[in-house]
Amino acid sequence: MTRIVGKGIPYIDARKKATGQAMYADDYKFPNMLYVKFLRSPQPHARIVSIDTSRAEAHPGVRAVAIGRDLPLGFGVLPVSPDETAMAVDKVRYAGEIVAAVAGETEEAALEGVRLIEVRYEPIRAFLEPEDSLDECDPGEQIHEHCKNGTNIHKIASLRFNDPEAALEEAPHVRTLKFRFAGVTHAFTEPMATVATWNEDDGLVVISATQVPHYLHRTLSKILGLPLHRIQVIKPALGGGFGGKSDPFPHELITAYLAMKTGRPVKCRFSREEVFLNNHGRHPTDLTISVGCDGEGKLQALNADIVIDGGAYGSFGVVTTYYNGVLLQGPYRIDRFGF
Repeated sequence: MTRIVGKGIPYIDARKKATGQAMYADDYKFPNMLYVKFLRSPQPHARIVSIDTSRAEAHPGVRAVAIGRDLPLGFGVLPVSPDETAMAVDKVRYAGEIVAAVAGETEEAALEGVRLIEVRYEPIRAFLEPEDSLDECDPGEQIHEHCKNGTNIHKIASLRFNDPEAALEEAPHVRTLKFRFAGVTHAFTEPMATVATWNEDDGLVVISATQVPHYLHRTLSKILGLPLHRIQVIKPALGGGFGGKSDPFPHELITAYLAMKTGRPVKCRFSREEVFLNNHGRHPTDLTISVGCDGEGKLQALNADIVIDGGAYGSFGVVTTYYNGVLLQGPYRIDRFGF
């Protein structure tokens, strides 16, 4: 230990990164590789009336087209909310959601195939503010049918320790404040990228810019119907993540599916705009907090009402719900608190 403690030790892959030898997901290239591009919904909430992919499939540079019904099983990073699909099935739940995917000989061919797909939508009421989702809505307007009591509430978390309401009534001084925190993207340097290969002998190999290769491994197995031992997930050098690459994402599943469908390597790489559309980011949050203290300023009680904009799908939302509550005390000891 004396050879290590107190000495500057180079980061294990610093030299490779500094000299350009590190391999990131987008650096991987294979012979005969296809490129995938996505058709995304312009509607925030709508039923999919029809999808016509015939013109895209007839394009000479297109090798495969996929839609939501090709991958209908739900998934999620948390077992409590497997409510997302690789592509929208029957309806879209946010502007930018993937509706179809095209694998082409070049990125340009794939983009042209995307432009040739025709989708008819029937708009549904969009819930643009979290407060709008707290009340019961008309049948058919719910974002998910499993939401609570006809609303769009995904999860209610409520914990009380030592009767904080009574403590606030007893406190000599009470202050109630409201805060609004905007949603924030992680803004990692490297956009999402995934490369997948498939053959009957070696199975499926997925190289992806992910922070959670084991989660991705498990999700690929579920969605594609493959046993785990037939799937290898490789996490190459990562150009930042900060938690923003901690979910299994639809583009990873679609890229793998198209590799299996075509029998050829398939690459997906996002533009920065697509990162913003795809990335879950930090949840927008409205927080009303009441704090009580004694005459000397010692904190005696804390109670909070928090509404989190969870977006279209569960992701880490349930965890965030509890984080917002249990971390309220910060570095202070407040024995009587709740949320």
